[in-house]
Amino acid sequence: MIDPWDPKSFSVEINHVLNEYSELIFNYFSENLRLMEEHLNSSPYQSLKSNKFYLAYSYFQENTLTPILENSRIRVWHYTRLTDDEVDMMWQKL
Repeated sequence: MIDPWDPKSFSVEINHVLNEYSELIFNYFSENLRLMEEHLNSSPYQSLKSNKFYLAYSYFQENTLTPILENSRIRVWHYTRLTDDEVDMMWQKL
């Protein structure tokens, strides 16, 4: 079973592909963050711009990573993000 939060659970093949495409993955998420910050801090309001790495990243996901994962069991769960105050309250109760 693959646990997305535990890289030790990734197969050799998954690790190989993630390492091979690490620059693209990094660039996609860095650009996403940059664009979101630009969008949220714009004055006057500007629409969110498209990520120049989207097409390459989407192709990677659909044609490289997904075929490797399609027969894998992956541990997932749904969660709701806690506010900082909620986290603080939980820590105080420990």
